[in-house]
Amino acid sequence: MPVGLISSNAYVLIVRKDLPVRNLQELIAYGREHPGKLSAGSPGIGSAGHLTGELLKAETGLTMVQVPYKTGTQAVGDMVNGQLDVTIENISAVLPFIQQGRVKAIAVTSAKRAGVLPEVATVAESGVPGFEVVAWGALMAPAGTPRKTVDRLNTALRTALADPAVVRANAALSIEALPSSPEELSALMKREKPRWADAVRRAGVKGD
Repeated sequence: MPVGLISSNAYVLIVRKDLPVRNLQELIAYGREHPGKLSAGSPGIGSAGHLTGELLKAETGLTMVQVPYKTGTQAVGDMVNGQLDVTIENISAVLPFIQQGRVKAIAVTSAKRAGVLPEVATVAESGVPGFEVVAWGALMAPAGTPRKTVDRLNTALRTALADPAVVRANAALSIEALPSSPEELSALMKREKPRWADAVRRAGVKGD
């Protein structure tokens, strides 16, 4: 049963450094001018990066050829080497590559800009109003846990998230603390379920 949200971490849409686009709208235009030519890597079919890309494609009409990798690190490596055009990855995983100029960041998926990438626009700012995708984590308890225990766990979680050392560590990784009530976490889970179910259907993902 839900105890409370812990944190969220945005994804970032990155492209190889020599792809002639500077923002999401230019990427969409490039895709239209070069149909079937843009390759989009992800850490496997059905991964968060893959499904976020499917949501983006559905909202923008962007066409990309899906290239599944075993890990996001492999996809980013091929992008650095010029063998892959686009990928969507957790900000903390690719921030060094962006800062070193080895890839270009063109949009973040959160509702507001990331503190570690203040110059990079959100997808919503880039012409897709309301678009928001973040990786979020939460604390859950076994079914039937007494409400008194759930409340104690929630209080302890809020205290931990407010610890200065935790705040500093989260800021360095562009992770946002999201303390919440059990009811707020439950509501979020109910909202997210149909959204991602639709993304899975659009992507044609099937269980083995």
